[in-house]
Amino acid sequence: MGAGVAKRSLIFRIGAGAIKGALALVLFLLSLLIILRIMAAVRENGAEPPPSTVRFQTPTGAVAARLSGPADGPPIMLIHGTAAWSGFWRQVADHLAGRGWRVIAIDLPPFGWSGHDPEGRYDRATQAERLAAVLRALP
Repeated sequence: MGAGVAKRSLIFRIGAGAIKGALALVLFLLSLLIILRIMAAVRENGAEPPPSTVRFQTPTGAVAARLSGPADGPPIMLIHGTAAWSGFWRQVADHLAGRGWRVIAIDLPPFGWSGHDPEGRYDRATQAERLAAVLRALP
């Protein structure tokens, strides 16, 4: 009976440790998202966009993009992930632009300097429409 109690105690300690670890991970991720959102709010409110930023009007709202490289170079579009912005691509964009590419680093709405859709349409199809509109509007 002593071995059974010890085994259950070990399982309980392992389970409790896993729960504590999972809770710590969730709290860390939540804190990280809050910090990123605060940083984005500070950047978006009161700061001016970089000089290379152009805003394209699309049927679903304004999309900001940082343009670099020769205007006649082959275009390449850099698209960030969630909770990011075009500034994350700065070094990559500089590298590509230096090799002759026309770099279009997008601020995918609702992030960065792009507008916010009043109807909250940020699904893949709507985002694809926005990107296509930017490509069509390039000078």
